[in-house]
Amino acid sequence: MSGWMDALAAGFAAVLGALGLSAAPAPPVVQGYVEGEYLRIAAPVAGTLADLPVARGQTVAAGVPLFAIDRTAALAERDRLSAALAQAEAQETVAALGARPDPIAAADQATAMARAALAQQDRRLAEMAPVAPAAGRVEDTLYNVGEWVPAGSPVVSLLPPERVKLVLFVPEPLVSRVTPGARVEVRCDGC
Repeated sequence: MSGWMDALAAGFAAVLGALGLSAAPAPPVVQGYVEGEYLRIAAPVAGTLADLPVARGQTVAAGVPLFAIDRTAALAERDRLSAALAQAEAQETVAALGARPDPIAAADQATAMARAALAQQDRRLAEMAPVAPAAGRVEDTLYNVGEWVPAGSPVVSLLPPERVKLVLFVPEPLVSRVTPGARVEVRCDGC
């Protein structure tokens, strides 16, 4: 008979709870908002936006290409620097035939400078087509393909999930009841 009474008591408590008449105190309600720290991805050089393979609302993985600035002139400059390196290496070979130290050192230095210039141009080319530094959601694209993008101007706004924060305004009487790592139930109006 006690099983029957326990079931009746549980049912009665459930009905009272559904009607909002339960004896258990309601958990405290606090106000707050969600905040995101966006990554605004830009290219350090100005140019025409040549490619925008991502779209607003899309989730991307780290390392995925986000956009590309027109690289035609930069690729031509890289080809020129590559030819200059080949020429410097050929002059280094010719200088070694004479076996005099001054021309050999000058040719070595010219080759090193040509290699450094080529490496710098390769870095510049990579900067003209940035990739996602972290996985996240594309919150906004600020330019369209074909538009001029000033140097340093963000093209894509990315929001990684680890950069989303929940800010709550806890009343002073409840602060002592809040502990680090405590689980909270969150409801969002209008989300």
